[in-house]
Amino acid sequence: MQKILIFLIAIGSLFSCSENTKNLKIRENTDIEALSSISSLQALQNALEDDPENVDILYKIALWHYYKKEYSKTESFLQKAIIIAPHWKLYLLEAQSKYKNKQITQARKSWQEAYRLEPQALPILLFGLQSAIDAQDSILANKLITKTKSIYPNDPQLYYWQGKWATTQNDTTQAFSHFTKALSFNPDLVEAYLHIATLYNHYEKHEKAIVWAKKGLQIRSKYDSLLLETAIGYQALKDIDSAQKYYSKAYLINNTLYKASYELGIQAWKAGKYQEALTLFENTYRYKKDLSKINYYIGNCHEFLEKKTVAIDFYKKAVQQEPENLISRQALASLQQKLELIRMQRIQDSLLRVQQEAERKMLEEQQNKQ
Repeated sequence: MQKILIFLIAIGSLFSCSENTKNLKIRENTDIEALSSISSLQALQNALEDDPENVDILYKIALWHYYKKEYSKTESFLQKAIIIAPHWKLYLLEAQSKYKNKQITQARKSWQEAYRLEPQALPILLFGLQSAIDAQDSILANKLITKTKSIYPNDPQLYYWQGKWATTQNDTTQAFSHFTKALSFNPDLVEAYLHIATLYNHYEKHEKAIVWAKKGLQIRSKYDSLLLETAIGYQALKDIDSAQKYYSKAYLINNTLYKASYELGIQAWKAGKYQEALTLFENTYRYKKDLSKINYYIGNCHEFLEKKTVAIDFYKKAVQQEPENLISRQALASLQQKLELIRMQRIQDSLLRVQQEAERKMLEEQQNKQ
């Protein structure tokens, strides 16, 4: 336990007097797995019991909960620390936590407080730029781009976010320029490779998309979004085997990628593997209920698996979702007709059995009279 605590303290005191506050950068833990272990939290909690007003420890506990996506607990510990000693890093982490928790207005207020305390800190400028881009706030975005460039002209993240901003403005020339410039300062910035690949796929330059995606995969081989863009590129080039390979890799890493499970489901469906296809389509449906033809495919799998009543329900949803889709309408009508024929046949069979039973009894009565 003591060793763990020593390790955490070695990360560096948040409020060290020896550091120039203008050059402070938020330390995203380089060993998140070690920091986020239960034993690490226990060590921090024990330390806090001995020193309940230690802001550095409160911050690290808040950071632990942040990595665990426990945002309410993150903000609770930050508030305790802020009351003791307000600091821009506390407000910035609070802003990041609220932003992750979809509390956009509150996040902006926390960010503004961090910015007021330290208007030149790079992490504050970059987070403000990110949130401004997401909110399409052109005034704030341009202000922060100008300011960050004047202070940190060689920072790769600045050019990455400029690329993102250019993308939202449909300025692809500038987007490519900024992303490639970001990579010139940091060749390991995989997000830049992802956005370049995405742009190339969007503009149907799929060979280039694959090249850039694979450059990123050389740095992070299990990056789900890069695997997905590679698959999309291969699919557009009609290289189905390669597309399936990368869709499978992406899906195994992150099953929320409904595009991957959808395309894998279609291939399984075409191969007549209806149970496998159904599992994949149901995963897709979990994350994207309004995806074109998803209700039809689920219904069709149920039909082949002899779950015709369930199939009817999904065919109806498919028709409701896309009234002009003839395939869904025909599938619904055909299955309804089949079920009606089955129902009529059952009625006829039942009537025939009743008639046969009546005839049998009549014959027995006649034989008994003789």
